[in-house]
Amino acid sequence: MSHVLRLKGSFLYGLFIQFENGTEFELFKNKWYEWILICLPMVGILFGVLFCGGIGGGLSALFGFLAAFINAQILRSPKMPLALRVFLSLLLAIVFNLIWFGIYLGIATALVMAYPELFPYYS
Repeated sequence: MSHVLRLKGSFLYGLFIQFENGTEFELFKNKWYEWILICLPMVGILFGVLFCGGIGGGLSALFGFLAAFINAQILRSPKMPLALRVFLSLLLAIVFNLIWFGIYLGIATALVMAYPELFPYYS
């Protein structure tokens, strides 16, 4: 005898298992504060694109989306208390934004030092 289970939903709306008889079981659904904490690291993308050009925009997008993915995993962990999950999510958002900005500063400084004729205001 086989049973048919369907997986319904998405990352945005939650994930559900639908049984043959039509009943659904909720696997996860994000709360409002979880959405804020998941999207918080991506705030750096706006700064990276507007003020740091292509290199900063690319780095901020890479690290912002990576931190958002890790935040989602942390916030869905039932083994940790809520306060610890929130603290780790905030810490992760700050650290990942500092990392991409530090890498950007290193690349920008190396370019200015290697090609001073292209950057007369900084040399």
